[in-house]
Amino acid sequence: EVDRQQRLAAGKDQATEGERRAATNWPALLKGHAEALTLEKAGVRLEPGDRTVAKIPYLNSMIGPDRQKYVLAADDFISTLGLIRSGVSVPTAERENLMATMFGVAGESDQTLKSKQSSREVFLAAMQAMVGRSADDAGRLLAEAINRGQINPTVLTSVQIEPAIA
Repeated sequence: EVDRQQRLAAGKDQATEGERRAATNWPALLKGHAEALTLEKAGVRLEPGDRTVAKIPYLNSMIGPDRQKYVLAADDFISTLGLIRSGVSVPTAERENLMATMFGVAGESDQTLKSKQSSREVFLAAMQAMVGRSADDAGRLLAEAINRGQINPTVLTSVQIEPAIA
C-alpha cells in the first residue's frame, strides 16, 4: 500500500480518462443489466415499435409499465456502453443492432434469450476490465448504488465482479 501511494504521489498509477469514465459508468451498466434480467425473468420482451412508442408521451401507456421499464433498461445499458467505450452516445444504427443483439424480443426462444444475456455479460466483463486503475472508485460507486437500492445484487449471480472492485 505504501508503494502504491508513493507511485501515485510520483504521478504513476494515475488512472487515465478512459479508466475514470469506465469506473464512473460501470455501475450504471450493471444496473441496466440487472433491471433487464429481472424483467426477462418475469417474461417481459420487446415488441416491434416499443422503443418508438415508449418515447411518446401518453402513447407510452399503450405498452404497459413493464415493457416501458424494459425499453428504458435496454436504452440505459446501450447509452452507458457508449459512454464507457468512447465518451459519446451510440449512433442510431448501432443502437438498433445492439438492442437486437442483447435484449429479448417477443417470440424468441429461451435459448436465444440466454444467449443475449450472455452477450450483455461479455460487454460487462470488457467494460469492467476498462476500469483498470480506477477499481477503487468503481467499487465505491457500485456499493453506493447497491446500498441505495438501485441495483439488486441477487439477480447478478452470473456476473463475475473483479475482487479489486468488489
